[in-house]
Amino acid sequence: MLKQYVFLIFALLALVFPKKLYAEESVIRVTGFNFPRNRFALVHPQGLPPPLMYGTRILYGLLKEPGYFGNSGTVTCSVEFTPFVDKVVSGALVTQDGKLVVDVFFGGLSNIELSSEEVIELKSFLTSGGVLYISGYGGENSGPQYNTLFEGLGLSDYFSYDVMSVGPYVQSETPSVQTPIIDGPFGYVEELLHGNFRRLVVNSMSGVARSKLFNEYILSETAYGKGYLIVTADRIYIDDYIRRDNDNYNYFLNLFALGCKHQPEKEISVPSFKQGISPYDGVEPYWENFIYDQGDKQDLWCGETMNECGCVVTSAAMILKKYGVNMGPYNEEVNPDSLNRFLGLFGASHSATRDEIPLTYYSSLGYMYGNVVWDAVGWYSLFARDHYPSQTILDQPIYEKYSLFSVKDHIDKGIPVILKVKTLRGGFHWVVVKGYDGERLVINDPATPDPSFGRFSTLEDFGYVPASGRSVVYFIPANTDYSSLIVKTISPIQVLLVDNFGRKTGQENTEVVEEIPESVYLFNEAQENPGRVGVLYTLGEGTYELKVYRPGSGCYELFVNETAGNTGGVVVYGANSQGQAELKSLNKSDIVCVGGNEILDFGIPANLDVKPGVETNLWYMNNKCVTPVGMILRNGFDYRRLDFSSFEFGPGRAKMIHETPKIIDLDGDNNLDVLMYFETEKVGLGIGNTRACLIGKSRGGIDFEICDNVQIVQ
Repeated sequence: MLKQYVFLIFALLALVFPKKLYAEESVIRVTGFNFPRNRFALVHPQGLPPPLMYGTRILYGLLKEPGYFGNSGTVTCSVEFTPFVDKVVSGALVTQDGKLVVDVFFGGLSNIELSSEEVIELKSFLTSGGVLYISGYGGENSGPQYNTLFEGLGLSDYFSYDVMSVGPYVQSETPSVQTPIIDGPFGYVEELLHGNFRRLVVNSMSGVARSKLFNEYILSETAYGKGYLIVTADRIYIDDYIRRDNDNYNYFLNLFALGCKHQPEKEISVPSFKQGISPYDGVEPYWENFIYDQGDKQDLWCGETMNECGCVVTSAAMILKKYGVNMGPYNEEVNPDSLNRFLGLFGASHSATRDEIPLTYYSSLGYMYGNVVWDAVGWYSLFARDHYPSQTILDQPIYEKYSLFSVKDHIDKGIPVILKVKTLRGGFHWVVVKGYDGERLVINDPATPDPSFGRFSTLEDFGYVPASGRSVVYFIPANTDYSSLIVKTISPIQVLLVDNFGRKTGQENTEVVEEIPESVYLFNEAQENPGRVGVLYTLGEGTYELKVYRPGSGCYELFVNETAGNTGGVVVYGANSQGQAELKSLNKSDIVCVGGNEILDFGIPANLDVKPGVETNLWYMNNKCVTPVGMILRNGFDYRRLDFSSFEFGPGRAKMIHETPKIIDLDGDNNLDVLMYFETEKVGLGIGNTRACLIGKSRGGIDFEICDNVQIVQ
């Protein structure tokens, strides 16, 4: 009796103080199985209110109550019953282009097994955003008929043939999880009344409520595609239960409210992952307390765990899944955990100095001092393709400055983007933009819970503002040339790259230049720790990245701009056209070559050949003659980039006899080499010397040393 009074009080409160659920659509279109396929059908076959024998008049009446569903109701959509069906046929619930014909399919019971056509249509209905309710029943053989649906959906849940006899009216346990139906616009649902029920085995879905007597689930729910699936082990929507228990009443009103959805103007389906959700107990997601990069071995600004630092890697995992990269290179499912482990491969520690303070940092295949090497996301898809040939591979990342028009254009083309945003707390964070609604961008946020079913999140919901500079990163599927040259530095150290033609990219004096074709230079601020309290970000904290797409074969002068008290902290990445990558650290300016026999090579691309054309380099100590020395250039290196006035040979640091050497192809590779002459006695080679070395500089002032073996003769 007490629950009946509570039921009436809740009903009156809902009418007087409605909790508004705003929606763009004005109608919730409902269909389901007809009588006798569902003995407890919701409407008469002719669309009239259900006969008394159906036992569903109360729920029908509540759904047609304007104070609940309608312009002035708790939910601002009215409920419209379209003809219920004896069977589901193709196109009855969703059009070929994925548009819903109805919003809620109230299946209830089914006295026959679902056909393959019905399974396919119901799956499409869920995938496209429909709400599907099905039920078992312990009073007759009803429930296992839906097992073909579970199989078709790829779920391992099922109805067994066991009947759990509990008597006519038994309460469930309080729901163990919060769902959009448990906590909906008509109030929070607690214990549910039920009777004899069909045993429901829950594996893939979320078990919501158990029977008190048997500790078996009587209710499970799951989001599926854009839709939502609800399964009960008993027909707890009938009059006998709703009349006696306001929790049953609220549950089904909340269920139908899911059909009143506000859809954004444009949205791409992108799977959602989380870097971590408060209270960060390591349960959901399980990786939230795992170490990010080598966070426990280096002092990253964000912290050391995935929940503190993992917004970029989590966003990248969403993009991989969106494009169908479901399995990784090591036979693991793609998620932030597996991607984090891949990006950390080949990790090594390095030493640097910042503001005269020693710093240990790590670089790896996909990380440099905690910042992601974006190209490694494409490498991940490429290596995974070796094991899963049907999977997509992603092209090299594309960086753009933010503009609303450009982002919306990408969304219209089906391309989600990863966006760097500034938070209300002043730090920087990354999210996935998957749609728009007018001027608002629809996002998957790695750091916050997903919105309830039928809702969506925007930048404005969290006070996020697009960051300046190249804050947009996106990938497209492709099978292309993966060759690249990437230089990453720890701020405040910056670099300048000069190609064979004197074109420059990087920081020159106080200006950023990007003269080298297909090159970019950008700054990635340190990622914000979403759970940190207090100081969040120091201006200028982060890493710089210089990238040349498809550089071909050749050499570059790389100048490291080390300010006072700041040295080291430079890592160079190179990849060939097949995506095979190498990385090496630098502590000073150097020459960097790509596209040769080595993916990545440092130093002057040259060999020293004492006495060119002679097999044995015999060196006569007291010889007063002249000795020829050849500098054999490789990788198309241009001799005009050398400062010949700086050349010195041997321990005696002998200078060339002539100021200008002879330029000639010494090895027949059609590349011009350098032929020099030195006075033998001035070279200074003596007993014990087995190598003769030439030192010098490039025109840009980069030092080099190359050597050749010699045999001393007295």
